[in-house]
Amino acid sequence: MLQFTTKSVTYADKNEGAITVLWITTIIIYLLLVQAAYLINKNLYTWSAVMQAKHLKMLRDREYVLLRTYNRELQFSRLMQGIMEDEDIGDTNETTTVE
Repeated sequence: MLQFTTKSVTYADKNEGAITVLWITTIIIYLLLVQAAYLINKNLYTWSAVMQAKHLKMLRDREYVLLRTYNRELQFSRLMQGIMEDEDIGDTNETTTVE
């Protein structure tokens, strides 16, 4: 049988309730700290991946600039070689016509 009492709540009962609240608060704070640690760890992995991607993009950009410079130099070299060959052919024609 259940008995209903009209006694006031004792100090021990209040203290027990406070301890329960403290335990629940501690567990919630612990779970939040675990979640924060997980997010920080995940963010660190993401950050390193982002930095690696930026580094690779920078290397690709430098490689692209070097290839463009090389192609320009190669075209200029071919152009100059063609001009020099034309001048050589012109010089040989002039020397043969003079003789």
